[in-house]
Amino acid sequence: MVNTVLDQRRAGILLHLTSLPSTLGLGSLGHHAQRFVDFLSESDLSVWQMLPVHPSHRVPKLTPNRDFLSPYQPMSVFAGNPILIDLQKLVDKKWLPRTSFPITY
Repeated sequence: MVNTVLDQRRAGILLHLTSLPSTLGLGSLGHHAQRFVDFLSESDLSVWQMLPVHPSHRVPKLTPNRDFLSPYQPMSVFAGNPILIDLQKLVDKKWLPRTSFPITY
């Protein structure tokens, strides 16, 4: 029988991406996320579970039923939230001009 990763006992942590530090006010898939993965590896943890990362619905202010603000009812299960993109990486790759926003790492 072949042992796979799923057959082994593992340990991890639940931490949403937005809980990571960021200079722009919200965690992203950038430097701090990479450092967190390194920390998990050094701690012999193999699972990073995170809550949904897709964009939430935009709801008109006077909408009586606001249930569709739940992160578990996305508009698309394939969409990622664009506010979680690391803008520093885009600047580093010259895909975004540095003058677009203040960056201080």
